Amino acid sequence: MSKSILIVEDEVLIASQIKFALEDQGYCCVGIAINYQQAITKLTNNTVDLIILDINISGPKTGIDLAEIINQDFKIPFLYLTSYTDEETLLNLKKTNPQAYLVKPINEAALITTVDLAFSNTKNNSNEIIPLKLGKTIYYISIDELQYIKSDHNYVEIYLTDRKILVRASLIQVIEAFPEGVLCKINRRIAVNPKHITQINKKLIRIADSEFKISKLLASSLHFHK
Repeated sequence: MSKSILIVEDEVLIASQIKFALEDQGYCCVGIAINYQQAITKLTNNTVDLIILDINISGPKTGIDLAEIINQDFKIPFLYLTSYTDEETLLNLKKTNPQAYLVKPINEAALITTVDLAFSNTKNNSNEIIPLKLGKTIYYISIDELQYIKSDHNYVEIYLTDRKILVRASLIQVIEAFPEGVLCKINRRIAVNPKHITQINKKLIRIADSEFKISKLLASSLHFHK
């Protein structure tokens, strides 16, 4: 059975674009809601597996208001649509625990990839997709796939289980872009995801086939929870 998706978007052209793109990939759109009350009605009367939710919708209540009631009463995963990528907005959105974010104007390939990732994520609740915003670019990173990051002058290499991403940023900027505790700095160039540590002693940490030295200054303060 195809997955059912509710679109909450008050711009008809954007909502229609999303609907057609989803249906072209075999997903089922259970409807389009333009405001808070329409969304509640459709959620009450339909089986919904995922919600695509614009922040700014018609009426006095916002998409964030709707997200809060979704978390409280419906327990359905959702993605945000937004035209805003400033740090304050993203911080407010993060508090409602979305699966991911989609930035307008909508790119259909990004839409389908993000929806696919969201459904993959719900199969394993331990896997959270983090929107990593660096400059004007947002990278979607799976915490389960994140192994470690490595500073290289003005760039940081983000190592995942199956690929590497190169971003222009400092090590601290990348660490702080993730939720607290996801990455632990072990020396001036390396921060690791404790979930992927396979071997550790007072001097070294091993992740997959890589070994890293632990800074003497940091060794006494490191506390890993695997």
